[in-house]
Amino acid sequence: MQRILIENNSNEHVEVQVEPPRTRMLHSAQRRNVKRPWKTLNLHWEFYTPCVHCDYVHLSDSSPGQRSKCCINGKALTEPFPQLKELPPTMLHYARDRILHMGRNSVSYNSVLCCAATGVENNEGGGFETIHGEHAVRLHGRTYHFLPTSMGNAGLNLFTFDNLANCTNYATTTLNNAEKGYQRIIPIFLANIFHELKLHNSICQECEQIGHYAQDYMDGTATVNAIATINETTS
Repeated sequence: MQRILIENNSNEHVEVQVEPPRTRMLHSAQRRNVKRPWKTLNLHWEFYTPCVHCDYVHLSDSSPGQRSKCCINGKALTEPFPQLKELPPTMLHYARDRILHMGRNSVSYNSVLCCAATGVENNEGGGFETIHGEHAVRLHGRTYHFLPTSMGNAGLNLFTFDNLANCTNYATTTLNNAEKGYQRIIPIFLANIFHELKLHNSICQECEQIGHYAQDYMDGTATVNAIATINETTS
């Protein structure tokens, strides 16, 4: 505490005690940071009382304001949602009737046939953070898709040059474990999905068109740098 002289209403000087400015700031901060008991999180999904407009299921502690945000009290439903196209028949058959195999190995088929790669920047060393338990990833940081160069082994290159043989060889030699007898990729399944994507997937069709252009370019311009030029142009 500090002692200072002040002048009162009678023009008399009196001595008073005051706290230094820094001490007053500290005491004020301490009053603001009073420890309060933790609120118990006993939350559950209110499945039996979904949103009356869009059927969204809220958590039990959601405020009225939060409950209005799922569809803005029905205002977001004035325009119809874009409808996804049905799966092509072969893929739909595998998804329904071979669910045990496809459920366990869909990521392997996707790693072979995908035309884009997934980038994750989260300052955690790259890649999705590991979560044990249900099949899920933690979306943390920046997540995006990008087109890799066409010199790799994934779908962009395989569809561009219509190379089912390399597709099957890469899948069976890299992903299947012959020593343990475990088959992540069934070649006939892979071939059927490959052909069906060419028929129904616009990106795969564009890759095939690029491949035709590349083939015509190579036939007419047989140079040492032809592949590098095409790769730079189409990547």
